Amino acid sequence: MGHPMRLVPALNCVIIFADMLIALSLHAQGTNEGSDLVSNTSEQEVINYGICARTPQVRDEILDQINGVRDCGLVTVADLPSITTLSLNNSGITTLQADDFSGLSSLATLRLKDNSLSTLPAGVFSGLTSLTRLDLRGNPGSDFTLTLQLDRIDDADDTASGPATVVVKVSEGAPFDMTVDLSVMGGTLSSSSLTIAKGSTQSGSITVTQSGMGQATVSLNVAPALPNNYRGIQTAVGNPLVLFERAVQNRGFFLSLDLDGSEGDQAVQSLAVPPPLR
Repeated sequence: MGHPMRLVPALNCVIIFADMLIALSLHAQGTNEGSDLVSNTSEQEVINYGICARTPQVRDEILDQINGVRDCGLVTVADLPSITTLSLNNSGITTLQADDFSGLSSLATLRLKDNSLSTLPAGVFSGLTSLTRLDLRGNPGSDFTLTLQLDRIDDADDTASGPATVVVKVSEGAPFDMTVDLSVMGGTLSSSSLTIAKGSTQSGSITVTQSGMGQATVSLNVAPALPNNYRGIQTAVGNPLVLFERAVQNRGFFLSLDLDGSEGDQAVQSLAVPPPLR
């Protein structure tokens, strides 16, 4: 004789982790033997506020800037744009995370002077579209070099036939609008300059068209100058970008013919013969 159906009382629970709020509703379900609890996963909701996992000094400074909130787990996405200044001078910071400043779209002043930073992570300035003052002096890695690099984005093979679509990138993100002039040998450019907008890692694109059958070499000219109130960083330009495959020149070869079929001192004529057509 089979076992009767059993009902599990409704259970509602809220679990709060360091930087994640999970709301989980488990409703009463009819179950068969061996299955005492059935969860309705379609009703599980996860909200990640992303504050508690940040570098501790950054997290604490963000909390200091938000009135009435002392628990990082209670910070909402709506709280972050209210922050305009982070003062982290002499805070003992040894490393930064790429998303330490994410969501801070109104941040105008970022002070990181006299810490122990040797490098900056990729994307650290991404999204900081309001930044006007930056200080990274007094760190082991200062002046930190932000290098602008050319990149072909329409084809993974730089030597592929053209035209080519090219952008300029800076891995850390641009802390200010970074405009750079370009030049080309062996081709033409649809524009002679590109700009990486503040808070972005990549510029708009230009088109490079090949002239003739040779390679085209695109170069960045002078690195962008630093605006006022930006200290502890410097800019540089990367290597030229060589596009398209160099045309292979047809080269003749020499064929020696023994004109009368004799050996020894008989005259031999060398003729330049072009390679066969393909």
